Amino acid sequence: MGDVLAVVAPSVREKLTEFAGNGLQITLQTQDTDVLGYFDRAQLLRILSNILNNAVEASDQPPCRISVSVRAVNSGLVFKKRWAEIAVTDNGKGIEPNTLPLLGKQWLTVGKHAGSGLGLYTTRIAIEGWGGRLLLTSERDVGTTVTIRLRC
Repeated sequence: MGDVLAVVAPSVREKLTEFAGNGLQITLQTQDTDVLGYFDRAQLLRILSNILNNAVEASDQPPCRISVSVRAVNSGLVFKKRWAEIAVTDNGKGIEPNTLPLLGKQWLTVGKHAGSGLGLYTTRIAIEGWGGRLLLTSERDVGTTVTIRLRC
């Protein structure tokens, strides 16, 4: 079990440095100061880097705005579960509704000329291996939100 914010904050700083001068705006919001979850630190750093890169690539019209939020959430009516949640939202072109359920499957790539179809697949496998969930929501011409829920 680890501190989720201690992994997310350095990832955000890294991307702000990497894309400095490109008009990138990333905001980090947290409702809770102590959000703990089960994850592998090195893998989660790599996953966040890839998700943030995808968000930058999807935002083809400047300014590129990305919001990252970290919070603890409860779900379930009968059997309550507590999750550590990381949500990355971009202002990109969005994903077609018929394509959204297919993402996270092996070898499927959409909208990337050099994509291998392994990024979201390996992300989903890692997160599910930790007992978590990967959720994607999107609206065409508005943007996409990638949500990682980690078991607490």
